[in-house]
Amino acid sequence: MAIDTNRFFLELAQAETVASRAELCIRVTGRGLPAYLVSFCQAVQALAAGRDSLASLLIEEALYRQPDFALGCVVFGDAYLERSDVRRALRWYERGRSAAPDRLDPHFGIGKTWLARGEREGSAAYEKALEAFGEMTRLAPESADGWSNVGMTLALLKRYDEAEAAYGRALSLKPMDPRLYESLGAVGIRRGNDAAAEEAYRRALQLDPASASAAVELASLYGRQGRLAEAVQALEAGAGAAHAGPDAGRLLRDLALLSLLEERPGRAATLLEEARVLSPDARTLAALAHVRLLEGNLEAAMPLLASAAERDSAPVTPFVAAWHAQLWHALPEFAKRDSAGALLLRELAQGGPADPGATGAFATGALIRRLLPDWILPEGKLDVRTDRMDGEYDTA
Repeated sequence: MAIDTNRFFLELAQAETVASRAELCIRVTGRGLPAYLVSFCQAVQALAAGRDSLASLLIEEALYRQPDFALGCVVFGDAYLERSDVRRALRWYERGRSAAPDRLDPHFGIGKTWLARGEREGSAAYEKALEAFGEMTRLAPESADGWSNVGMTLALLKRYDEAEAAYGRALSLKPMDPRLYESLGAVGIRRGNDAAAEEAYRRALQLDPASASAAVELASLYGRQGRLAEAVQALEAGAGAAHAGPDAGRLLRDLALLSLLEERPGRAATLLEEARVLSPDARTLAALAHVRLLEGNLEAAMPLLASAAERDSAPVTPFVAAWHAQLWHALPEFAKRDSAGALLLRELAQGGPADPGATGAFATGALIRRLLPDWILPEGKLDVRTDRMDGEYDTA
């Protein structure tokens, strides 16, 4: 059966990795592809296999047969950007722009490549990204994508008024997109306009209750203001709706930390175990290790701390200091099971506690404040009544 080339191009554009595009090409092999697409598909499969020289020859053959095949150039640009080879990626996107100046995807590719370079090169690269995304708005002023990317880049350049206006234009075109409201909320935070940010995040959650990122940001905003009842409510609602990804993991971790302040270690442990599955970052693992140490389960805590330290030692060091005596005495036995992990913990514990402050269970509040440094938290037990929405809380 002959292939529907328009559908093939759509699926090709929607695929996110060179591997998935190679699989798509394999599926259409032998289905009456035009000669230039035969060469292109062979090129993509070679590129996915790491045979770059062969891939280069084959894509050139495809472009010789079909000079305006800009999507082929974009696919190669995406593949090299996936490898963080921004120089080759930019070259292919620019070639796609030359092949079809009125297509949006080469301009988008150029813009996102300059964004990637901006992480190292700063504002000069962001200005070039802005130019590329601006060209998208010129070519398709009715498309929200160009305006949202313009808004994102303007925010990176700290041109917040213009960023807000660009997101407003995007929302006028796509008013039910929760991601645009999240982006608008982030601009509000950067501008110091908490009221606007709160409104935007709340709207994002109305449109997508499963958005863990919006729930986390809204809760963090409340936490920085000391509105802990509302922070807990935002996290609770998010925990009931969000089920995947690192943002969901962070949401569960933050809710677990507040549960610890409420002196609910069992609930905290359950939440942290769930967070660990979604996003096993150093902070989550260190917090879970702390809970296991509160339970007296040193055997479970040691490998958690070692795994956390392997990922990022900075947030783990205070936990090691707080439990220094117990950990130091257990290191020789732990080294028999995990010599590398024991060495990491030994290096962190060397020389004794970092400060003479609270230790063990008494360090819980201080450790949580390190993980939520911008939050206004009570010194003692957190007693949040989530049915009250005025932001008040009691401490014991």
